[in-house]
Amino acid sequence: MAAKFFIKDKKDQLNPKIVFPTARDIIDYAFTIDDIDYFSFNDFNNIPCERGFNCLAFYNELQMRCSREYLKAFSDALDNTLNSKNIKLTDIFKLNQQMKERLEYLHEPEIAYKLCSVVFFDGSENPYRYDFKHGLKKAELFKTTPMNDFFLSTPIVTLMPYISSWSNDLSEYCQMINQMTSQQIQDISKMLSEADKNKEYYKLLESLVIKDSL
Repeated sequence: MAAKFFIKDKKDQLNPKIVFPTARDIIDYAFTIDDIDYFSFNDFNNIPCERGFNCLAFYNELQMRCSREYLKAFSDALDNTLNSKNIKLTDIFKLNQQMKERLEYLHEPEIAYKLCSVVFFDGSENPYRYDFKHGLKKAELFKTTPMNDFFLSTPIVTLMPYISSWSNDLSEYCQMINQMTSQQIQDISKMLSEADKNKEYYKLLESLVIKDSL
């Protein structure tokens, strides 16, 4: 069941000073999901230092079209292939083809959700800090909302304005990218050692594999 996503009328919006009494910056109401209100700093380009560094990290991943975990897996897979006694050119070609495909991505949905988990925070959070575990839970909740409602809402579109050009095909596009990412991870996993598969990055990547494609 999809989580209910909506933006309150101005008259119904909470006073952020009540929610964040120690805040030193202007905080705006952004949206509500399942009765939880989310907020953001008034200026996306001026997010305070600690939260801002995490925001920049995810934004860079968004620009690169791949996460740090994907790059680690890609690097290990390439190392294993090049260090093999019988180097398979087909594996090298496959890895290169993956990178070419990613250059054509508009964005990767998973990274976009993680970026939003930094930029938008609920009333239980310290707006000046970012808790990764709580952030991952938020990203999972964001994913349960109707995709167009979430990504095409005013706060998100302001953060990632290029998404608006895909308004008619966004859901279909994201499904396609998720399928491609799932297949790429499965292909990379065949080039990883058992030791590689016990690394933290692989656990995160494995969670993105679409089970129906196994």
